[in-house]
Amino acid sequence: MEAALIYIDATILEAAALSLTVEGDAARKLLFANPTVATSTLSFYDLLASISKKAGKDQAIWMCEKYASLPNLSILQSSRHVALQAIENYKSTTLTPGKAMHLAYMQVNGINQIASLDSDFDKVKRIKRVKL
Repeated sequence: MEAALIYIDATILEAAALSLTVEGDAARKLLFANPTVATSTLSFYDLLASISKKAGKDQAIWMCEKYASLPNLSILQSSRHVALQAIENYKSTTLTPGKAMHLAYMQVNGINQIASLDSDFDKVKRIKRVKL
C-alpha cells in the first residue's frame, strides 16, 4: 500500500533548514526520509521571504535550490482552480488568505495531511495536521 502524500508548508521547510533543535531534526526527518511529500510554489515564496529575513538572501536562495532539487518533493503548481478554492476556503473558514491557499493546494491535489507547525490547521475538519 502506497503511503499517503503529505503536504509540507514553509514552517516545516524553515525548521528543517534553520533549526538545530529536536523540532528541526524531526522536520528534516519528515522531509528527507519520507518518499511522498509535496509543497507548493507558495511555500517557496514564504520560505524565501522568511530565510532572507533571518539568514540573508544568499542562504535563502541556496536552501530553496536544494529543496527544489529533492527527488522526493513534488512542487504543486497554482491554477485557476486553486485560486477559486482558496477564495472559498477563505470565505468559509477562519484561516488567513495564505493558509486558505495552502489548504486549496491540498484539496485540488487530493491531499488530506499537512505537516505544519501552525495549529490553525487543526481547526480544519477535512484535514489532519502531522505534528513534529
